[in-house]
Amino acid sequence: GLKQFVVDVCPSRVITFLNGRSHGQSCRFGNCQDGESGCVDFGACAATPLDIVFVLDTSASIGSDDCKLVKDFLYNVVRRLDVSAGAVHVAGFSFNSAVVQQFPFQSSKDQLRTEIEALQCHNGNTRISTGLNAALNLLLLRNSQRLAVDAAVVVLTHCVNHDLDHRSLSVVAEHLKKIPGISVFAVGIGDVNGTCLRQIASNPVNEHLIEVEDY
Repeated sequence: GLKQFVVDVCPSRVITFLNGRSHGQSCRFGNCQDGESGCVDFGACAATPLDIVFVLDTSASIGSDDCKLVKDFLYNVVRRLDVSAGAVHVAGFSFNSAVVQQFPFQSSKDQLRTEIEALQCHNGNTRISTGLNAALNLLLLRNSQRLAVDAAVVVLTHCVNHDLDHRSLSVVAEHLKKIPGISVFAVGIGDVNGTCLRQIASNPVNEHLIEVEDY
């Protein structure tokens, strides 16, 4: 059903986008388990260094009941990536009326699993620009060894924007998307605002936008 789409198929599409867009390869992913015959070895496919920042909507409209699904989504993406010192690093923020860094850049898959399990969901308004701005600042302040590494920002939101100044979302999103080497992916959940999602996603939009009907 739809919940399975969020925790299985949706991460699969994000993985395909991340690998194909950031590593110049047309990596395919099917509904299969790790180690199953015919599955793509994403460890080999994602050997190129990449920094990924997840920006997670934890506002009242998402609800704390769906916190486990958010965790499952994250886990099903990162478990298929080569998270290691020389390859993929992963960080995460949550946002509602404010923004919280859930975990800094991690290069250990075991540590990342611990951080995901400890992720806290909150309530409040949907102020997307705060999450995007936090991701922007984190990427700009990376250490010198990672500044030249390509990056992907993955935004998971219903995109009903409650920013006090609605122009702030487009301003921050455009700034982020104009930085060379950074791709922004928008994963829209529920009754989404399509204009809002397109403001977030990099071009070409059809390669950087996924819509999930509901949790």
